[in-house]
Amino acid sequence: MSIDCNCDTSEARKWWRELSLEFIGTSLYVGVVATAATAGSGSASVAGLALIGLLYMVQEASSDGFGHFNPAVTTAFALAGESSLVLAIMLVVVQFVGGIAGGLLAWMFVSESGRDVLNLGVSGVPDSYRGGNNYTLFNGIMLEFFLSGALATAFYVLYSKKKQQTFKSTAPLALGLFVQSLVTVAAPLTTSIFNPAYSLGTSIISGEFDDFWVFLVLPFAGAALFVLGYKWTFIDEDCFCCAGGARHSYSDAIDDEYTYDQASASASY
Repeated sequence: MSIDCNCDTSEARKWWRELSLEFIGTSLYVGVVATAATAGSGSASVAGLALIGLLYMVQEASSDGFGHFNPAVTTAFALAGESSLVLAIMLVVVQFVGGIAGGLLAWMFVSESGRDVLNLGVSGVPDSYRGGNNYTLFNGIMLEFFLSGALATAFYVLYSKKKQQTFKSTAPLALGLFVQSLVTVAAPLTTSIFNPAYSLGTSIISGEFDDFWVFLVLPFAGAALFVLGYKWTFIDEDCFCCAGGARHSYSDAIDDEYTYDQASASASY
């Protein structure tokens, strides 16, 4: 684990743009998805499509923008050394504030009766799901942990420092579709979108806190463990795959063979 704790004042001047974009993006994202969940208009498709638009917005507004809109993803990036720890802490605070603002937007967008019935799309662990099948807290914890990890890993693969420019044009589309698929899975079960800012914002505004800790804590745990696990396994030079020289590229093998042939030819003379 390599955490960047440096605070460069020249870089700090640029942080206001990143913080502003994260606040605006998180507010809009939470507000739109919570409204869709309350209105029953398809929160999964809205979560995916809204994320695509917002990520492209960040790319247009800032070449170095993050566009996570998710405290768990931002924390995982900081733990993996992809951003300054100081900036990450400020981003997480801004995202949580943006989540509350988004919950307030949803509260203003829907009628009072709609808010009372569906509680602004607050995530929760049901006693049963479609068909009367039993659903337990353990099931909800596993769903939140593993799918939050999958979401954060997708962000890391496409938006890490080494890959950000490579996938710049396609990353928002890929992430939006991936998020849509994950939320589609969770929609009939917990209605989670694997975002602590969403959980905090909708819970505070609606006043509903049943199973709140699951959707606040588990995304952080899943995101951190999955991203660090991916980094240590596939990215780091001393990673598991490379231990003891186990990973040897094809080009290196060709070079070694060429060197061996040259040495053999020289020895024959």
